[in-house]
Amino acid sequence: MSLVLLDNVRVTDLPTQPIPVVVDHTPPRLSVSAMPHMLGPCGAMVPVHVDVQVQDEPTPIPGSPSLLLNPTGRRSSDIAGRQHREDDRDFELRATCDTAGARTYTITYGAADATGNVAWAETTVTIPRKVMIDIKPGSADNPVKLGSPGVLPVAILTTPEFDATAWTGHG
Repeated sequence: MSLVLLDNVRVTDLPTQPIPVVVDHTPPRLSVSAMPHMLGPCGAMVPVHVDVQVQDEPTPIPGSPSLLLNPTGRRSSDIAGRQHREDDRDFELRATCDTAGARTYTITYGAADATGNVAWAETTVTIPRKVMIDIKPGSADNPVKLGSPGVLPVAILTTPEFDATAWTGHG
C-alpha cells in the first residue's frame, strides 16, 4: 500500500514511499493459572497468586491485563487485597467450607492489544466440601486416642448432597 499526497503539485513530482500497514484481527494469547488451586483450612483467608501470560503480535498490549474476579455467591469480606480492574496477581480468598458441595472462585483476566482485539482467560480456585464421617462405625462412642498406634476405622457418610459410594478420594 502506498500513500500519495496531493497539494497542488503534479503527482509525478511527488516521491512515493511505501508505508507498511499492519492489519491485526488476532486477539492476544492469554493464559492464567492460580496457586494454590485448592483452598484450606476452612474459614481461613488464603493468599493466592495468579500467573498471567500474555502474548500478542504484531501490535503491543498497552498497559497491563485487568483482573475480573467472579466471586459468585460470596460476600465482599471473602476477598481481600485486590484492586478492581488492575493487574493484580496477589490477593486473598476465604476458604468457606460447607457440606453442600465444593465451592469455586472463578478468576478472569482480560487483555486488549493496541488495535482493540480482546482476549479473556479464566482459572478456578476450589474449596473442597466438608464430608461427614463416623469414627468407629457401629460403636456408640467415637473416641480417638491420638497417641495410640494402629488403624482407626472411619466411615464416610452419604448425605443428600454427597454420594459416598461414588467418591474416588479425589476432589
